[in-house]
Amino acid sequence: MKEYDVYLFDFDGTLCDTGESLGPVFMHGFEAIGMSCKKEDALEYMHHSLKETADSRGVSEEQWQPFVDAIIEALDFEDSIKLITLFPETIEVIKELKARGKKLGIVSNNTVNHIKLVLDRFNLNDYFEVYSGSDVVNESKPNAEPILYALRKLGVKVSHNVVYVGDSFQDVTCGNNAHVDAILVKREGTGSEINAIKNLKELLAY
Repeated sequence: MKEYDVYLFDFDGTLCDTGESLGPVFMHGFEAIGMSCKKEDALEYMHHSLKETADSRGVSEEQWQPFVDAIIEALDFEDSIKLITLFPETIEVIKELKARGKKLGIVSNNTVNHIKLVLDRFNLNDYFEVYSGSDVVNESKPNAEPILYALRKLGVKVSHNVVYVGDSFQDVTCGNNAHVDAILVKREGTGSEINAIKNLKELLAY
């Protein structure tokens, strides 16, 4: 595995297992606009921006803002947050990369406030130097802007000494659009994908 100076991570499905928590969140969001949502559908929705999810379900312009507001509200419900867990290797990998002097950041379509709220429960906030979320940038992944925002905040130029690690092809596309390296975390098996890993610990093997 190549060594990098900067490691940017997706949040949901990469550092944190949020699958269980997002079911109630999306159900609350769709119920707010009179639509239904199955819990299992949330596992697919988490890999897309809210706009892509809304468009796929035919959410109208009038319904869009109430939908977003309900989603953001539900993300911070205690009943949702308590269902979020870290993947077993997350703490070890983050602490080791930090000990090696790497710059760390999170780039997500989630909100910065929510990310910090969750990571605070695991005492991990101090390990990250930058957070890029839907409440601080105008464009969502796979647009390059979330990554470029993070690099500007870090004072780092776009280069192949930067890697973005995520669990969806949207994340890989975002990295490609930002002209940084991208690694796909595919815990169910890497298959034939290039730059795919099954476990974050593989990032330490260089």
